[in-house]
Amino acid sequence: MNDRKVGIILKQQDYRENDALLFVYVHDIGKMTFVARGIRKMNSKNASACLPFTESEFLYDHKEGSSIQSLHQASIIQSHRKIREDFKKNCYASVVCEMIDKIMDENEYDESVEECLKIVLKGFDSDSHDNLYLSFFVAQMLKVVGIEPQVDECVLCGNQKIIGISLEEGGFVCEACGKEVKILKKSVPILKQFRLLNRASLEHLEILKRYAPYEDEIVSLMIDFLCYHLGIHLNSWQLYNKTV
Repeated sequence: MNDRKVGIILKQQDYRENDALLFVYVHDIGKMTFVARGIRKMNSKNASACLPFTESEFLYDHKEGSSIQSLHQASIIQSHRKIREDFKKNCYASVVCEMIDKIMDENEYDESVEECLKIVLKGFDSDSHDNLYLSFFVAQMLKVVGIEPQVDECVLCGNQKIIGISLEEGGFVCEACGKEVKILKKSVPILKQFRLLNRASLEHLEILKRYAPYEDEIVSLMIDFLCYHLGIHLNSWQLYNKTV
């Protein structure tokens, strides 16, 4: 039986001499792994449709109980070629895809994750708000796993006069409470962006652009919060920071 599914390639990994493993976020299914045989040969017809960040349709025969499905054919829906041609965009897209790979379980599907992934990759591919898109994606993933920060008032006492953020306590902290816990003191614009990002939903993305520019500081803050509370390391983010 030929099965057809649409998905976005999170990562491609060399496998044997001419093959590759494709880690894909598949519509209605979640994470799946395909083996693409002969894809590393120069004359492979599937090669361009199996590149990272590409949205493709996959033809395969589903094997029940197998963790790896054998790919027959792939055809491009959205290539997102510009992402792969730009170092920063490529790194940022890798961070987004690694987040999904590390946070979502195999065959765990969340429609909001798929929708957000599509929107963010399209954004990386088409305009210059890279820091916003990455920060926004982190905020959406925090909602998915239920660890979004407290950004309406001090997480410890409810005071609305905020001077910083506590990773340990999980949100905004006022001056008085900041004397009792470790905090990251931030400027008013950064605190405002942090709040907006963590309150926003997908329909608010265009509104968030009005508060640009989003500096590297806000991206690092968002990723630090996620990594601290999930206890994960994002290798692609660490690699990017070593090269810039």
